Amino acid sequence: MLVRDHAQERVILLRGLNRSARSLRRLKAALVAAGFGADTWSYPSRRDSIQDLVGRFRQFLQASGEQRTVHIVTHLLGGLLARGALVAPVPVRVGRIVMIAPPNQGVVLGDLVLKIPGLVLAYGKPLHDLSGSNGYLRTLPTPDAEIGVIAGTRPFHLFTPTSYVSTLLRRRVVHDGAVALDQARLPGMRDFITVARSHSFIRDDGHVAHAVVNFLREGSFSGMGKAKRV
Repeated sequence: MLVRDHAQERVILLRGLNRSARSLRRLKAALVAAGFGADTWSYPSRRDSIQDLVGRFRQFLQASGEQRTVHIVTHLLGGLLARGALVAPVPVRVGRIVMIAPPNQGVVLGDLVLKIPGLVLAYGKPLHDLSGSNGYLRTLPTPDAEIGVIAGTRPFHLFTPTSYVSTLLRRRVVHDGAVALDQARLPGMRDFITVARSHSFIRDDGHVAHAVVNFLREGSFSGMGKAKRV
């Protein structure tokens, strides 16, 4: 990978629901190798509502005093936190944003996620906000920035609990085991690609890392090999 000097740019990575900072270690390593300064912001993903987490992330950005351009790369739930935190007046100078498997329009199971034994216990409060009837998602704006979205198309994975039910009940919908293709889309996004990976582990794909670096550099996913532009 070509290393370029991005010393005046910072990348903040936002992990997904029920994940640790280690879940983004490969993606972070790819960004560092590309010359970016990259840090992962950690948060109590199961304990608080999405709205509360949005407030936490905005406070973090405000307190950072960051003068450099800040790019944001998100996985899963992190995309919603970025959308909510970057309302005007924006607390930092935002560069580009890449969202990986974001539930921008909710999750493929909708309200069913609240009726499946064990899921609420496993994923915590944010699961209520991701259900089909919750109105909070509709209030989240699209940040005033260049945004690229990467969505997965592999519906089942042994270690993705929601994929067991999603695969059975949403056979005619293209999804990654948790989020449908159309649910990942965001009005105003600059580019959109898909990769044949599942919801939870799409972040470890080498093509995804390449795509993220390419978008942060160029504002486009063009020339991404196995990734598909839709």
